[in-house]
Amino acid sequence: MKFTYLELNGWRSFDDIKLELHPRLTVLTGANGSGKTTILNLLGQHFEPTPEFTAVPQYLSGKFGHRSDIRINGDLLVGDQVPESMAGLIAYSDRGDPCRFFVPGPTGPTFNLFFMNQRKVDGCYISFRRPISRYVTSTIKRQVGEAAPAPKELLNELRTAQADATENELFEILKNQLLLCARHDNPPPLAPLVPEWFSVFEHLLHRALPHEIQFRSFLVRQSELVLLTEAGEFAFDGSSGGIASVIYVCWKIFLCSLVFTEEFVVTIDEPENHLHPSMQQSLVTALIEHFSRVQFIVGTHSPFVVTCWPDSSVYALRFIDRRIRSELLESSSLKTSTPDDILKEVLGLPFTMPLWAAKRLEPIMERYSTHVMNGELYQSLVSELKEAGLSELMPETLEMLTNPPELE
Repeated sequence: MKFTYLELNGWRSFDDIKLELHPRLTVLTGANGSGKTTILNLLGQHFEPTPEFTAVPQYLSGKFGHRSDIRINGDLLVGDQVPESMAGLIAYSDRGDPCRFFVPGPTGPTFNLFFMNQRKVDGCYISFRRPISRYVTSTIKRQVGEAAPAPKELLNELRTAQADATENELFEILKNQLLLCARHDNPPPLAPLVPEWFSVFEHLLHRALPHEIQFRSFLVRQSELVLLTEAGEFAFDGSSGGIASVIYVCWKIFLCSLVFTEEFVVTIDEPENHLHPSMQQSLVTALIEHFSRVQFIVGTHSPFVVTCWPDSSVYALRFIDRRIRSELLESSSLKTSTPDDILKEVLGLPFTMPLWAAKRLEPIMERYSTHVMNGELYQSLVSELKEAGLSELMPETLEMLTNPPELE
């Protein structure tokens, strides 16, 4: 089962959200606070615990209470008689009647939505929180000939941890799970059994981790986890935030692929977290290529994730008159867009130069913006930019003088 459509209206700042969800990859992008995480949490509730929604404190009939941000015809309802209200609907690949979800009226500090006609959807939700590496003394030990835990058991532990554990605790759980499955330094038959599927996971990491290190495999040595790479051997506890993040994301999705026999859904909040731009370009691509049965739905601020896959649906969530609306972006224009294009046209940055350079450039722009450019003015502009240390910004300056950015 996959998702095919989501609609949101009249709840929080959502005004007109209509998302046709692509069977392989849907990308949600937009400013902070534009609702990407809320939408991913909403879908993620189909397959694992996700954070409850938070209500807004207010006085209700002279006493303290909370409201769940329900709107009718754009007007916010307040007071202690606010009715339960439908916030939207979700459609599925079975083409049956859609699931409708409702927001409660008066509520406590946190609340959950009510779902009517909700389907069973297999999948996993990966929040924006990632494991943070630190040295952990592991007490995990397997006996000679002992089998690794079942993938379902490992996946359930990760699901519970994502809801409750800190980033350091997530790392400890990830390390312990890999210790239970990886090859030991001891030669057979003195070593525990290695699951046949673990080498497939290592092959996935060979593609997903930075090409420069050329990851080969894991090795358990003296109860510690070691990464074997062409660049050398590294203790897992010393992994960078990016390396730990990629391993965690790949591991959780890989466990899903072992547990679920049919197609399933993966929602990822900010897959670019901790990642170098080159890994932002490659991670989601590697996941799509490896997991052919998966529908990915991701929320991102990265222009590299926005353009990572040609056959996808990309939606910008935009604030229009202080309300959030969705806009489907044309795939043909995205295919040829540069990161600067995405940052300006999709994410709404008026310029991509450093702020200190923009401040120096502003008075120069003001002096030239009311004149028609000619040879004399051009030479004068070149001189002023050089004096301000901004010579390299000449192309951007001319572009802004010709086509000034429209600020909202």
